[in-house]
Amino acid sequence: GILPPAGGLVRLLPPGTGMMVRGGEPGPLTPESGAEFAFRSRYALEGQTHAAYVVHPPCAGGNRGAVYWERTEAIPERATLDFYTGRPPGTGDGGDGVVFSVEVVGTAAEPATRTEDEKRLRAGEPSDMDVIFREAPGNAEWTHHTASLARWAGRTVRLRFNVDCGPGDDAHVDTAAWGDARIVTPENRDVAPGPMAWGESWLSERSFTSTFYFGQVRPGKAGLELLVESGEPVWIERLTVHGAPDVMAREFDGGLVLANPSPRPFTFRLDELIPGGRFHRLQGSANQDPATNNGAVVGPRLTLGPADALFLVRDQGSEDLGDK
Repeated sequence: GILPPAGGLVRLLPPGTGMMVRGGEPGPLTPESGAEFAFRSRYALEGQTHAAYVVHPPCAGGNRGAVYWERTEAIPERATLDFYTGRPPGTGDGGDGVVFSVEVVGTAAEPATRTEDEKRLRAGEPSDMDVIFREAPGNAEWTHHTASLARWAGRTVRLRFNVDCGPGDDAHVDTAAWGDARIVTPENRDVAPGPMAWGESWLSERSFTSTFYFGQVRPGKAGLELLVESGEPVWIERLTVHGAPDVMAREFDGGLVLANPSPRPFTFRLDELIPGGRFHRLQGSANQDPATNNGAVVGPRLTLGPADALFLVRDQGSEDLGDK
């Protein structure tokens, strides 16, 4: 996947995760607890979409408490934490709700002074003074939040994002989501998170070519993040990157297929791509997009819209040049 803009915390590479059962210490997620954690590159609530981590607190086998994810980050000067919280439709209709909270639970840098609160931070012991956000929403939509990180400027801290099952320990409808969490500074404040760009491929014992197209990457530098769901060694050979729309044309005996996966229109020059070839559109029925498949002859140039494809039929007597 392509890394989000600077400061992005919701990304393909998993964060640290865990859960805290009532009366216990933080520990790993366990299947028998019912706690869940999942990455969603696009998670929509009430028409608004964000890259998200979708979670559910422990709810099975008598387990109740909170589920969390966390990342260790260096905090710049004048930084704030910017994020969205949300719940799927229907989750607020029963139970006692959930409680979202964000904590600074430890630092990797030695504090400059010796106050009791800083000692807790050095030891990684959370306290009420370390909670920088806490809310129990009641609606099924994305809600935007900010929290100051000024207190930890210049330090490397561990940010923990918790979802608790609620004061009544009723966890049967407690799915919740964190969207597009990021550390914001004056330098990146005006850079929108943008859609998450990622793809996946299977692996085998033999080398083969995989191609990934990221149509939403902005101009400039971009970071590439690789996640391998395996414990075995993996070899990556001849990795290349190209700034191109990745349009495709495939010629067959009876016609031509064109595809444009990019977010912008692209004009195919058929006279140069297939010299001597003549094509026309399919003749579609009333239920087959007759405006596109109208049987018309196409000219030497054809413009295809964003994220679109087109089948063309070869005219009789047109030169057959085979696959291209």
